[in-house]
Amino acid sequence: MRFIHEANTDAQKKELFAKVRSGEVRVLLGSTPKMGAGTNVQDRLIAIHNCDCPWRPSDLEQRLGRLERQGNMFPEVEVYRYVTEQTFDAYLYQLVEGKQKFISQIMTSKSPVRSAEDVDEVALSFAEVKMLATGDERFKEKMDLDMQVAKLKVLKQSYLSEHYDLEDRILKHYPQEIKEYEERIIGYGNDAKIASQHMPQGEDKFCPMTLNGVTYKEKADAGGMLLAICKENPLSQAAEGSFNKKYPHEPNGIKDPEYSIECGVQELKAALVSAEVENPIDMERIKLALQGYNFGNGYISWAKTNYGGYSYANAVEFSAMQAQRLGWEKYGDTQYPAHVLRYYPYGRAFTSGGNQAIVEVALTQLGNEGGQPYWSWYGFEGRVEWCACFASWCADQCGYLES
Repeated sequence: MRFIHEANTDAQKKELFAKVRSGEVRVLLGSTPKMGAGTNVQDRLIAIHNCDCPWRPSDLEQRLGRLERQGNMFPEVEVYRYVTEQTFDAYLYQLVEGKQKFISQIMTSKSPVRSAEDVDEVALSFAEVKMLATGDERFKEKMDLDMQVAKLKVLKQSYLSEHYDLEDRILKHYPQEIKEYEERIIGYGNDAKIASQHMPQGEDKFCPMTLNGVTYKEKADAGGMLLAICKENPLSQAAEGSFNKKYPHEPNGIKDPEYSIECGVQELKAALVSAEVENPIDMERIKLALQGYNFGNGYISWAKTNYGGYSYANAVEFSAMQAQRLGWEKYGDTQYPAHVLRYYPYGRAFTSGGNQAIVEVALTQLGNEGGQPYWSWYGFEGRVEWCACFASWCADQCGYLES
């Protein structure tokens, strides 16, 4: 008979384990940490005696693993657990039982389940030991009933939660969703009517295009006029930007329309990256990028540092500041995001129903003081406090009045 704690070095442990495997040592005493993983002495072990209850279910598994493993010469082994009635043993096995319940449901080879049961086969064996420690079989019955009651409480709470969620959907979500789909159907119907009025014509399947008030039905004629307009209105931002390597860095410096477009695309890409646009519907950062494309990327870092992002008010402030610094009468276009977004699908009403495009344009005007350019656009010579000026101006920016 030997005590595992007598072996203090690896060499002493190796010698002791060899004697246990050979049968020279018939009884080996020790604690779970000292005689757990790494103790390969299973050859002649016939029984294990658990004198106490550990704190973790894995400790019991480690104990059993000393003899229930390959290399043991016996077809059957014996496992003994010793408990004392009316002692702390009952509490210890209760703790181990509670921990084992959920561990066994997760560490399983079976298909995952949507809900975790409160009892499993291994946990029941611990519960039985706890019952034996208390000396009263009614304790196990009470335990089973408590678990059933707890499970029913969880099911009731789940039912009520799902019931309330369905009520919210029926009273709030579904009516709103139905309304949005109805508006979208109307919008699609209007789009279909407009599309039917502009069907492709001729061999080229070309839709007529109106440029500078003249309608072109031939693709070649429309393309020629479109190039002529581009030459008359080159991209000044592209000319002054860092991607222009061929022409003077001055307004309207690029004379090649295709090269101007190529540089403009690169400038816009750089603005979108600088504004940290995450996706096609990240509208606030898209507005910041568009205004930065018009003003120059210096505006983007300035707006993020001083205001956290884009607003019409800080665009006006930046424009005035730059115009004063350069001695110009005007700097850039403070309405540039609104002008561009009127053509952007995610900002138009017919993609989401209702008057979303007008709302998007109106939101870009937050911070405007004085009502300019609304009343002057409407035709008044001085400020007029009339809401129709603002609403009509927003509708015009969306292209609704023209259409």
